[in-house]
Amino acid sequence: MSAEMAGHPKPASKPAKRAVRRGAPMASAPTSTSNAISSASDLARAGQHAQVIEVASQALSRPAVPPDDALALLELRAESLAARGEVDGAATDAEAMRALGERSGSPDLLARALISLARVQVLSGNLDAADKTAELAAKTARKSRKKLLVALAMSQLATGQVRLEKGDAALRNATAATRLFAEIGDELHHGRALWVVACAEDILGHRAKSERAADAALVLARRTGDRWGEASAFNIRWRQHVDLAKRLRGLHQALAGYLASGHVSGQAAIHNNLALAVLVPGQEAITPMCFDIGRLHIAPEIAARCGQEGSPGLTLAM
Repeated sequence: MSAEMAGHPKPASKPAKRAVRRGAPMASAPTSTSNAISSASDLARAGQHAQVIEVASQALSRPAVPPDDALALLELRAESLAARGEVDGAATDAEAMRALGERSGSPDLLARALISLARVQVLSGNLDAADKTAELAAKTARKSRKKLLVALAMSQLATGQVRLEKGDAALRNATAATRLFAEIGDELHHGRALWVVACAEDILGHRAKSERAADAALVLARRTGDRWGEASAFNIRWRQHVDLAKRLRGLHQALAGYLASGHVSGQAAIHNNLALAVLVPGQEAITPMCFDIGRLHIAPEIAARCGQEGSPGLTLAM
């Protein structure tokens, strides 16, 4: 199961702590697939996606990996590849997950695979395909009778609907997901679903409701140490604020979260929104006010890594 769906025990030894430090080499290869899943999950939460890919790849190369473990390792690797902007690799792993889930005959495994595939499709801009995949994921998850899978599928479905600007449907599905996450006590995913609620409310023009949902998402993200969730909440909360100083401060906080979580697509979105924050209406060039955000030129490069085309400075990014 992925870093988001599995437990994350605190490392018990100094070598394990060194393994999650940025840029540090792995102390040793995990001795079993279950240990590899645990190690990769911890590394993913620390934003160490290159090491996640290494650990998962080593574990997957072993003979006779159990289907549950193979799917969890593919899931972790796909998420880390996507976080790094390596969308083609992530899509390959997600398709391998779907094939594994179909062969297994298990609704649990297939639902998890479809959720991951829909996530990658959204990131790569295949929004119509993502919508269909997420619909199938929700249907399959219901067959599993597991609330967590149903909630994850509905949250992913709503995420894609936000990108398609289907505000009403996104709000309905995201709200249902928040209720399920609250019932099972999953605060991390509850916070992420609240972020989708905030995005949907924003699309519908309900700014006050969007801000309340974003504030609630931020509380849960901070409580669970979810830097991606924290960054996303900051972005939707402040990206359109009329007070420029508050807007820039909030966006810089979002950028810090995406940097800490290692998600390059999030970084591209924030560089995009920072550029828009300092543009004078009707003026194409960035004003001198952007002297403190001199890295804006990397946004097109990051967007290209994520498979996105066109100028990143045309519209506000969620």
